[in-house]
Amino acid sequence: MFNYMGLEDMTEQFRTMFDIVKIVDPVLGKEVAVENGEVKVLECCYDILGKNAKCMNCPCIKSLETGKHYEKYESIGNTVYEITSFPAEFTAKNGEVHKCAFDLINFIPRDEFVTTIKSHMMVDLTIGIPNLTGLLEYIGKLIGNGSIGNYDAMFFNIHNFKFVNNILTYDQGNSVMVNYANQIIETLESDEMLARMGGDNFVAVVRRGKAEKLIEMLGDISISYTTPDGRTKDFFFGAKIGASHLDGVKVPGEVMHRITVAFQSIKNNKDVQSAYFSMELLGREMKKQEVIRRFDKALADHEFTVYYQPKVEVNSNKIIGAEALVRWFRQGRLVPPGDFVPTLEKEGKICGLDYYVLEEVCIMLKKWQDSGRTLVCISSNFSRKHLDDPDFAKKVLAIVDKYGIEHKYIEIELPRARSSATTELCPALWTSSA
Repeated sequence: MFNYMGLEDMTEQFRTMFDIVKIVDPVLGKEVAVENGEVKVLECCYDILGKNAKCMNCPCIKSLETGKHYEKYESIGNTVYEITSFPAEFTAKNGEVHKCAFDLINFIPRDEFVTTIKSHMMVDLTIGIPNLTGLLEYIGKLIGNGSIGNYDAMFFNIHNFKFVNNILTYDQGNSVMVNYANQIIETLESDEMLARMGGDNFVAVVRRGKAEKLIEMLGDISISYTTPDGRTKDFFFGAKIGASHLDGVKVPGEVMHRITVAFQSIKNNKDVQSAYFSMELLGREMKKQEVIRRFDKALADHEFTVYYQPKVEVNSNKIIGAEALVRWFRQGRLVPPGDFVPTLEKEGKICGLDYYVLEEVCIMLKKWQDSGRTLVCISSNFSRKHLDDPDFAKKVLAIVDKYGIEHKYIEIELPRARSSATTELCPALWTSSA
């Protein structure tokens, strides 16, 4: 709380910094003046802005309600008023306590204000470098002056930054991110750019001759950070990088398309650090997207057919079992397994296909059983992804039991496990087949 002399001194200081300084009683909606400890009520606080009604979301009321400063912008004619309010409770000369607020106002020409807003819209405010909007604006200028073909772009995701977030506070993590960005920016020329897409994803645009060197650098960046309590933490970062030459680019969005296609092609490949965009790569990625887009309907329409590869006992030449193999027939054409199985595996949709095949096997065995034919054990292949599902065994047994098939006639094949996880997660399968 101020006394009236302190309030008067602060008012004079503010007048050297702002275009308008007011002390407002927001309950009365009036400006007040304090002279020699006496409080005088003046005009309505909004008259000075040329308005005939109170401000919507009055900043003075907001500041008193919250006990904090409050900011807003008012647009009147060709001028934008930047208004900052904060509580100013004070004691007058007669001892009365007044709950008022300072209104600190600056005039900003509308054109200047719009330019400032556009500038802020193009910057990642957390670490102070361009964001996606700023990047696209920059690329547009390169296209406009005809120099875009002289550059390469790369989209990259920082490896292991989640560990920073696990051991440091949010603000400390941002400081590490700033240091990371600065290491890269120090290698760039004035016509090159680093932009943040959000999280730990970035895009760099550099002259073509520097691209490979930057890719090498991104594979091994180290940062030391000292916490406020004096502890030093060392961090080591790699990156996955999707890159592209920019010759032939006509619109800014095409740059993002190229580099994200390249990035997605290696995102889940732990053995590959970077990839460059090409039309061949685009074709492969479009095929993968086509598989993902069509899969659910293809499964519902029974476009997948199960075939059985017999298992024959050599001595007796007798069929003792079979392995179920799935094939996809799309519009009368066989889709090779290599064109869809890896994509479904990557996207996690392979689990749905595995259960589909198991059910087709059970349907066939049920038909054999009902017709009096001798049953043999059929093996069905399942992805390792099922081992992440604690209900895997229950789901398998539910399908088999639905058709009344004895468990001994079903064999579940999983890729060789790296540990004992298979038996730990699926004891019901081993018990039921014993």
